[in-house]
Amino acid sequence: MRFIMYKTSPAHSSKDNLVREYLKLLSTFCSLMKDTEIKAVPYREEAPLNFLNLDRKQQEKTIKDFRRYTKNCLAVINNGYSIVDDKQMLWSMMKELSVRPPSTLLQKLEDNIVIEIYDTAAWTQVFRNYRFYSLCSYTLDELLCKPWWELYLRNEEVTEKIFETAKKTCQLKKPEILYYNVGPHSQSEISGPIHVVIENKFTAPLFNKHGYVEYMLNAIKVHKVMHRSGASRADCMFRHAH
Repeated sequence: MRFIMYKTSPAHSSKDNLVREYLKLLSTFCSLMKDTEIKAVPYREEAPLNFLNLDRKQQEKTIKDFRRYTKNCLAVINNGYSIVDDKQMLWSMMKELSVRPPSTLLQKLEDNIVIEIYDTAAWTQVFRNYRFYSLCSYTLDELLCKPWWELYLRNEEVTEKIFETAKKTCQLKKPEILYYNVGPHSQSEISGPIHVVIENKFTAPLFNKHGYVEYMLNAIKVHKVMHRSGASRADCMFRHAH
């Protein structure tokens, strides 16, 4: 991977430092995944970094969010647990974010469910559990720097219903679980081979110390995972070791 070198402008020099920190974070996380059955790939060797397409403010936020996420992974491991342990990962991340979830949240989480946390101000994903990566063929760089609609295809009506529930979650005044009114539906990677049938089960508000919903948890049940015709397992950038 080649760096774009800036020789004169202080702003460019600072931006280059952001790239270096970004690449270091990607490498750190990939090394943590080496001890699991799923191997992560930081970026595509043959393509420019998607990170370079972001403006400076977006780059800084991307690094801040992923630094915090990686720090959480390291904390879980240092406490004697594995990043495969969804509830430990989630509980640790909620402490890192200093948020208050609904009291019944952990009881509602089934085994093998996909768990995501979104920043409600920017609608960017700041947490994803281990199960998430088993359904993904994208590189870390693509996941962190591309918007959702450039990565996945889904029925527009389903998407509208999901966002309607998400907006209601952000308006809640007390911690409670909200259930989606959509059933199982298909979702496909635009630039990858994976096609899934999933069901958005519920969402939960995560309140900050000031009493408003700063983050939102999304829980997804996986019904079926398929590789589209003509795509091999080698096409997957997140893939099982065996």
